[in-house]
Amino acid sequence: MAQYIKKVTLLLFTQECIKEYFDKFNFFHVGCFKITLSKTLGLGIIGGSFLVKVPQIIKILKNKSGEGINIFSVLLDLFAITAMSSYSFCSRFPFSAWGDGVFLGLQTLIIAILVMHYNGDTAKAIAFLSAYIAVISTANSGLTPISVLWACQAMNIPIVLMTNAVIVTQLLYYWNVDVKNKEKIKKKS
Repeated sequence: MAQYIKKVTLLLFTQECIKEYFDKFNFFHVGCFKITLSKTLGLGIIGGSFLVKVPQIIKILKNKSGEGINIFSVLLDLFAITAMSSYSFCSRFPFSAWGDGVFLGLQTLIIAILVMHYNGDTAKAIAFLSAYIAVISTANSGLTPISVLWACQAMNIPIVLMTNAVIVTQLLYYWNVDVKNKEKIKKKS
C-alpha cells in the first residue's frame, strides 16, 4: 500500500517537492509550486483528452456511417498526433507532457478505421491498422533516429496551418449559405 501511495504521489510531486512539502512543511516553495501546477495541469489535459473524440466515435457507430468525414483530414490528424507522441516518448519527456497524444491518437485511429469500414473498405481498414501498428512500433522502438522523429514532429506546424486555413476558408465560404438560399427562394416567389 505504501508503494502505491508513493507512485501516486510521484505523479504530482518530484522527490525534492515531497521533501519540501511533507518533511519540511514548506508549502510556499515557489519552484515546487510551479512543478506541481505544471504536472497537475498536464494530468488534467490527459484526463480530458481521454474522452474528446468519443462522441464522434459513438455517432459513427450509431449511424453506421462515416459520411461527411474526410479521411485525409483524419489521417493528417493521426500523423500529427503520432509524430508528436513518438518524438516525446523517445525523447523521454514526462508522460504528463505528451500523454494526451496517446488517447487522442487511439481515438483518431478508431475514427479512421470506422470511416474506412463504413465506406465499404474493410480490407483497407485492416491493412491500415496493421501498417499503423508496424509504423508506431518502429518509431517507438529506438530504431528510428531521433532526427527523423523530430522532422516528422516539425511537420506538424505546416499541417496545422494548412488544415486550419481550410477550416477558416470553409467557415467564411459557408457563413451565409442558408441566408443566401432563403433570399433566392423569396425572390422567386
